[in-house]
Amino acid sequence: MKLHEYFNRLWTGTRQPESVDGKHFITTGCSHTGAIGLDISQGYTQQLAHDLKIPGFNLSLPGGNHQICANNVTRWLRHSRPAFVIAQWPHPVRKLIWRNSGGAVLNVHADHDPLFDTMLRYGEENFYCEWIQSVLTITVLCKVMNIPCVHWSLDEIDDVYHRMLQDNNIVLHSNDLDSTVWHRDSAAKDCRHHSAKCHAQWAQKLKGLLNEHTTQ
Repeated sequence: MKLHEYFNRLWTGTRQPESVDGKHFITTGCSHTGAIGLDISQGYTQQLAHDLKIPGFNLSLPGGNHQICANNVTRWLRHSRPAFVIAQWPHPVRKLIWRNSGGAVLNVHADHDPLFDTMLRYGEENFYCEWIQSVLTITVLCKVMNIPCVHWSLDEIDDVYHRMLQDNNIVLHSNDLDSTVWHRDSAAKDCRHHSAKCHAQWAQKLKGLLNEHTTQ
């Protein structure tokens, strides 16, 4: 496989259309947004699409990281203008590592990689600073295009990084920040991801956050 073919396959789970006409929205994230362990119709993207009666395009890539999320949204915004963007940010300590023209996203549970291990040993900032830059990039793009964007995560993020985001007028909604939790039950078919009931709760919370954006 040629490098550019591998690159395109890695960065997006599905081939993106050149453009989308009409009102629609996009979501991005990892396996949680990908509704792994469920029928795709049970995922929060499709539940939102059904409730709001507009098409929703799921740009998530299971096993992906912040770089892939940011890239997929950026590619979409080059051709189409969604009504809003929802970004479920994967855990910051996921790194896209390239070896001999091949790429893979590694995390602390993956096979050991010397570069990954060295960066983690030197400090989590090697991961978190890049993660914050991806969040900031999508925020700025959406702001320039006047597109509401909701950021959320199922992971707990240290207060110092919440403050860094807040210094840039960005709120990341996560269980360590929100007064109401994002439900998790590990009750999907694979016993690792979360049930349709959780996705339904996420969809309702996201609708509320979107309403806040549109009334500000």
